[in-house]
Amino acid sequence: MVQGASQTVLKPADRGACGCALGSHFAPLAGLVLALLSIAGMKKYTTKGWLYFLCTTSLFLFMRCGGCQEDFTGMALDDASVGTDDGGTSSVDLNGVNLDGGVIVKTDGGTKVCYYATCQGKLYSCGDCLDNDGDGRFDSDDPDCLGPCDNTESGALTLGIPGGNNAPCKADCYFDQDTGTGNDSCFWDHSCDPFEVAPNYYPESSLGNKCAYANNPNLGVGGGLTCSTAQATQSNTCKTVCGPLTPNACDCFGCCTIGPQADAAAKKGIWLGSLDTNTGQPSCTLGTLADPNKCHPCTIVSSCYRACGPCQYCLGDPPTKVFPPTCFQSLPDMAGQPAPDMSGTTGGSNCPAFLCTDPGRQACSPSGSGFDCAPCPAGTYCNTGCCQPTIG
Repeated sequence: MVQGASQTVLKPADRGACGCALGSHFAPLAGLVLALLSIAGMKKYTTKGWLYFLCTTSLFLFMRCGGCQEDFTGMALDDASVGTDDGGTSSVDLNGVNLDGGVIVKTDGGTKVCYYATCQGKLYSCGDCLDNDGDGRFDSDDPDCLGPCDNTESGALTLGIPGGNNAPCKADCYFDQDTGTGNDSCFWDHSCDPFEVAPNYYPESSLGNKCAYANNPNLGVGGGLTCSTAQATQSNTCKTVCGPLTPNACDCFGCCTIGPQADAAAKKGIWLGSLDTNTGQPSCTLGTLADPNKCHPCTIVSSCYRACGPCQYCLGDPPTKVFPPTCFQSLPDMAGQPAPDMSGTTGGSNCPAFLCTDPGRQACSPSGSGFDCAPCPAGTYCNTGCCQPTIG
């Protein structure tokens, strides 16, 4: 990825409505003018004349706006690379948009640079630098976004991708865009969950007793793991692929210790993939965290759980989260990591390092937080306070 797209902002006068540079698109204009003059010079508007005009106009419009991102609302950076492949390692260049280049988007506090964040070669709503749900927030700034593999910016805390995370009982990485352990090697089974008992059979209550608690620590879950060993360890591949996608306060299978039902000490969370028992539709939202019929209880899998201390952003936290005064002192936080004081900053004049306790990761913050962290560079995504690598 190109980490440093030049920070030259293209003026609106230099770009068309869809964000493409205009300089290389003036040539077809002459053809359009000639077509109009030809039509005007005819005494009769013949069918042949109109066809000539329509064809020339279509060619002009295609050359003028072909390759632009639909509904582009920001201004692109690095004019030389807009609409072209810049030679980086980006796996896709959707509709001619250079995914290594950034766009300037409006925020509560003014503007900020946003880089497109892809997921396994695809660009979804929570990585497209657009405010898709009209709430004034986009991508990682939106508390409803689970990460770059999330195709919804509002409503239920599912990914909104057909075929994603829909294998009954068996569970793999919740935060990537597919069902199956082939690319992540994360293994779990809800039949290992003590909450899967009558009458509710949480967390997969929509399946009745199909995933009923086996009460067998030696039940195989895949990958050579059992209910017992999966709680203790997951593969290095799981940690490498799914770890960066997993938000603070969640395990890699979508069980999260957020909301009043959750109890991290007791390993009790709520399952983001909860489905309504009657309709089978996703039911867990940030507004229904207290309702077990909407956000079903689940047991945290400790081997891939990302703890969230009081000095960190947890999944669903608003940008305006108030951090206790102790966060700004050299005291350990609840996640067991040292919290540097404000003199230890990363990426901005007011970007406390305690926001991100992952070694080697850049700290980040949502717009409206009051912090001044630098934008996450291309190829990364701001995931609950850390610039985490995306998965190509």
